[in-house]
Amino acid sequence: MKIFLDVGAHIGQTLEEVIRPEHGFDKIHAFEPSSVAYKNLDSYRSNSVELHQIGLSNRSGSVMLYDTGTDAASVYEDKVDLIHRHHVETIQLQEASQWIIEHTQPDDTIYMKLNCEGSECDIIENLIQTGVYDRISYIMIDFDVRKIPSQIHRQHEILTMLNGKRNFNVSNDVMIGPTHQDRTRNWLSLCSNAS
Repeated sequence: MKIFLDVGAHIGQTLEEVIRPEHGFDKIHAFEPSSVAYKNLDSYRSNSVELHQIGLSNRSGSVMLYDTGTDAASVYEDKVDLIHRHHVETIQLQEASQWIIEHTQPDDTIYMKLNCEGSECDIIENLIQTGVYDRISYIMIDFDVRKIPSQIHRQHEILTMLNGKRNFNVSNDVMIGPTHQDRTRNWLSLCSNAS
């Protein structure tokens, strides 16, 4: 089965592209923990698109989400571009490796987009440490930790952990085009050409 995991779905900018038939995804899972942003995703729900009002991470449990509903919302309070720090809500996280083991099969072709405002490092670290990383066929990582003073060092650590892995791209290298949909299409095209 060809599966797309949209981690940090926000209001559906990536979904808008990946639901197109030419991409051939059998199942799309969109993860958006913000109740404000999640409300915008309902129109995408279908037999092939499942919406999850949770965030993926390196642990399961409840945490605070700062600047909820904006494209800067983060579980890290010191994120530089948080403007509405008082807009906070409690959200649910699920351990990424656990979710993947429970909802996918080892022979699935899995594409994963990580644009989750700092949690990308938590997720990648969890997937590598548990061995689940190797079940992911293609990963696009937007390193938002560079905007978080307490986490900025983790980008280098994660890139070191990924050294020698063939299946990841960094957003600056592949998300090219005038619109988010164009950028997503470019990344998916590069993945198709690599297989």
